[in-house]
Amino acid sequence: MKYKTKMIFKVLIVCIILMIIMSSCFLLTGKLVDKEKSPYYYYGYGFFKDNIYYFAGKQVGDSPEKLEGADKKTFRPIAEFYGIDKYRVYLTSRGITNVDAPTFELLVSDGGYERYLNYISGNKDSYYSFGRDKNHVYWLSVTSSGGFTILPDANPVTFQPLGNKWSKDDKNVYYNLEKVDANPQTFVNINETYSKDENYLYVQNAYSGKALIKEKCNTNELVSVAESNYIHTNTKIYYFCDEYFTSLPLKDTTSIENLYDRWLKVDGKIVLDGRWVEDSRVDEKTFVSLGRGFFKDEKNVYYWKWRVSGKSKTEDLFVISDADWNTFEQIGGGYAKDKNHAYYRNEILPDANPADFRYDEENSKGYSGKYIYDSGEKVNK
Repeated sequence: MKYKTKMIFKVLIVCIILMIIMSSCFLLTGKLVDKEKSPYYYYGYGFFKDNIYYFAGKQVGDSPEKLEGADKKTFRPIAEFYGIDKYRVYLTSRGITNVDAPTFELLVSDGGYERYLNYISGNKDSYYSFGRDKNHVYWLSVTSSGGFTILPDANPVTFQPLGNKWSKDDKNVYYNLEKVDANPQTFVNINETYSKDENYLYVQNAYSGKALIKEKCNTNELVSVAESNYIHTNTKIYYFCDEYFTSLPLKDTTSIENLYDRWLKVDGKIVLDGRWVEDSRVDEKTFVSLGRGFFKDEKNVYYWKWRVSGKSKTEDLFVISDADWNTFEQIGGGYAKDKNHAYYRNEILPDANPADFRYDEENSKGYSGKYIYDSGEKVNK
């Protein structure tokens, strides 16, 4: 029994090695059609020289896939996973039959959600959410079960993807492939969260595709608050995060100060996650950000523990009671120090000497004497 098991194991190893060798031989012998456009489409060789092959080669056991019916003379890759000849368009090795190949083109959409997909997948084709020919607009999917889905009623002549799951033509605006009651003539994306037409502010979660909100306002006044999820008109400030949307009255647009992350100062008051901060510990007039979640006012030094949820509360704002107000400074990565102590967030670091304590941004660790601090935990060098 043991002998048979060993033999089966050896045979499997030999098969795997042979598959690797075969794939390597294909790569060494076959020639890429256009290495600038795609690393996956190859000309055939030897007896197969009239064929075109798609070869991903990402996993052990992958083998070249023949593009059935492909015309070698006119075939060309148009993106990593897309090819075209005079007869048809190909998604990997699959010929797409419901497309007019001579007039087909991919449409580039490099707005928020598409950039996010491109980042997590590492493939350039995430920029291509749509394609079109003389007859239709198509939504594209590169999944194993995906293909080209016709977008009903979309005009291929005027259609344009806008990013963040938005698109439009001369008659309609689409969000997540569904028609939205918006004016296509004036509709634009403001950023990855907000869009507008002449009458309404549109709010969406670009990553989940949910929580589409429509808010009537003076859209010609809309201005984004840099590096935040806040946007405002002359009379209102709006906030959206994690499908939570709110608005506050605004008197003076010049009073808006971005303190840190979800914190603003507006009309002399403090705002957290789109709500007024009502905390007796905080002096709003002197409240300032030190960066990385540290704050101080004329009375206290604070640390704010950030929540994933978009509904943070001031219970997450901790007073650092032992801090020396005059010498306290944040130094990065949740670390801070004053003349008496070194801190991680709102806690004093044990055995850390503030005189030599430093934070290394490259490895995200703190150092003092013979100790290293990793996320606030002390370890010996």
